[in-house]
Amino acid sequence: MAKVVKKTSSVFSQLVPARRCRWCGYELHTGTLFCPVCRGNRLVPARWWPVTLVSLLVFFFSSVALLALFIAYGRTGPAAPGNRSLGTPLRNTSTAEATPAMLHQSPLVFESSLPQPTHTPTPTMTPSPTVTPTNTATPAPTNTPLPTATATPEPTATHTPTRTPTATLVPVPNPNFRADATRIGAGGCTTLHWEVDGVKAVYLDGKARPGRSSEEICPTLSHNYVLKIVLQSGRSATWAVYVEVVGYLPLIVNTHIGNKECDTLYTYDAEISAWAEGGDEWYTYYRDDFDQYLGGPTQGGVVFKIHSHSCSGVPGTIIVHSGDGQKVRIPFWVEPPACCGG
Repeated sequence: MAKVVKKTSSVFSQLVPARRCRWCGYELHTGTLFCPVCRGNRLVPARWWPVTLVSLLVFFFSSVALLALFIAYGRTGPAAPGNRSLGTPLRNTSTAEATPAMLHQSPLVFESSLPQPTHTPTPTMTPSPTVTPTNTATPAPTNTPLPTATATPEPTATHTPTRTPTATLVPVPNPNFRADATRIGAGGCTTLHWEVDGVKAVYLDGKARPGRSSEEICPTLSHNYVLKIVLQSGRSATWAVYVEVVGYLPLIVNTHIGNKECDTLYTYDAEISAWAEGGDEWYTYYRDDFDQYLGGPTQGGVVFKIHSHSCSGVPGTIIVHSGDGQKVRIPFWVEPPACCGG
């Protein structure tokens, strides 16, 4: 058997030379019928396997159908020669009753050793009439409609609109707020005037003033003066006058020597206050030729302490710079207290 297979393979290899698989491209050896990669037939492309499968299924079902027809025909084939006479099936008179159609046919002779059955007519049953009970309908009670209650309309309240009285606005009187001069030099003065009657209060820059009055002002810097009037109803109104000051006042520095206390028998402390005026009212404070910064820029003054290690006096210098460029240097002298050296 192995020799036959080998010989068949040799013959097939001679008929079908080596080539690549038509489906996946894998190189097939000589004599290989199916591709080991995609299992496709080298003679028939693997892409035709659905068509082949469908053909095999059609052939299989067709064969099964033909086989079923043959089996059915064999079971219902022609009867044996002694069972049929003149194309009419024989009936056994021992088991089958004669029908009127059979009585009118050509006379046939049937031989049977069994006695012929006697046909006894079956009595006809007359059905008894069925008495149908008569349904006596009970009359339904007649629904008498109830009287409909008539709703009494409620009285409609008549709303009379109330008119809100409109408040009458009292005009604010003009105080004729003014200044004799709105531009003055540094150190100069001017007078503000106003006249108003029948008001609740008058304020000039937040300070209470009479209704008719005037006030002299000497600003060191430009300032906006505001006059506020309060009416009897509580309403208020304001007026303003701007007074411009040209230039600055000379810078002045003031000093004050405050508390002096003895720490020991030969040492003491002293408190010194310094404040400036004039200029643009922004000041920076130094002590002893800028050796010690004291404070600023500020619109106020400064307070500092000195400490003496002996009972002798302490000299010093205070230097002030204003924002407008002015500079002032002022010396000070601190006398020792009576407690020192006593």
